[in-house]
Amino acid sequence: MLFFKKRNVNAVYVKMSVHPEELAEFISLAKLSGIKGVSVTIPLKEKILPFLDQLEISTKEIGATNTLSFKNESIHAINTDGFGTLNAIEKRMTVKGKTVVLLGAGGAARSIAFEAKSRGAKLFILNRTLDRARQLAEELKCQAGTLDEIPTSYDILINCSPEISIDPKKFSQIL
Repeated sequence: MLFFKKRNVNAVYVKMSVHPEELAEFISLAKLSGIKGVSVTIPLKEKILPFLDQLEISTKEIGATNTLSFKNESIHAINTDGFGTLNAIEKRMTVKGKTVVLLGAGGAARSIAFEAKSRGAKLFILNRTLDRARQLAEELKCQAGTLDEIPTSYDILINCSPEISIDPKKFSQIL
């Protein structure tokens, strides 16, 4: 709320719990209610796509979204996870040519993986389920493994898994 107040914007940010089976009804009601935008998080980043009208090309390629804007009764989807994360990292170091270990293969991880690969990173995707890591790794022509297979050498570690927390003592190379 402070963000809006400082910028003199007449808006409110409200957290809503929507379950996958409620998406069709939620989208219909959101269009009617005058909502201007929605942030999308786990577990809906991929599941919401069939309900949307316009997807950025990169959002279609990634297969997940985190930001919706409602305009003229249509819903436009983008994904800011990847460029937001990589822009923050690149304030400290370039990712081109660096080994990036990505923990997770869900919506946020997909976006970050596509962006890291487009910026020239050497990518290693680790996930709780190996099949999901392999699927994303095949799309991006990179390596995959399970969360137990963290390489001994890497430049950047990005955790996109809600399943684990990072112990900074174990991973000393975290930014």
